[in-house]
Amino acid sequence: MSETITETDPDLILIDELADFTKHSLMIVEESRRELLILSKTLDPALYNNDDFYHRLLNMARADRESHVKIMVKDFHSLEAHGHQILDLSRRLPSKIEIRHLKVRPSQDEIAFIIGDHKHLLFMHEDGVYNGAVNYDAEDECNELVREFNQLWKKHCDRDPAVNSMLI
Repeated sequence: MSETITETDPDLILIDELADFTKHSLMIVEESRRELLILSKTLDPALYNNDDFYHRLLNMARADRESHVKIMVKDFHSLEAHGHQILDLSRRLPSKIEIRHLKVRPSQDEIAFIIGDHKHLLFMHEDGVYNGAVNYDAEDECNELVREFNQLWKKHCDRDPAVNSMLI
């Protein structure tokens, strides 16, 4: 199926292939200027552990002194055990890119998403299964996800222990 524009919302594009998720994840990072929020089980290596994503994230973080990236992962141990370019980048730039381990299950436990500047949304119905949607004008849809993300971030996440030891 690849990409399909919905009849009810011309800004909503349904996607169901890794190549489409990869393309749109890169586009959201490129288009975001101030904030990027990522919720994922393991920071899917197929999407995020590659040079293109790494460099675009690095460029975004460097482009504006106010920019920041918050990444919440449900399985931090797997991320650390297998190694990940974005984990390494967050340890190099802890004031710009932060990864935290989510200790509780969110209300919609299976989902994964990227939100850029509270309006660009790449949504995966089930983490690791390439079936979802992208919308570059999704401010209304992002509001509830951002609210829940920030609440979980503040109350139910642990910092990367390696970064904590560097900050002491």
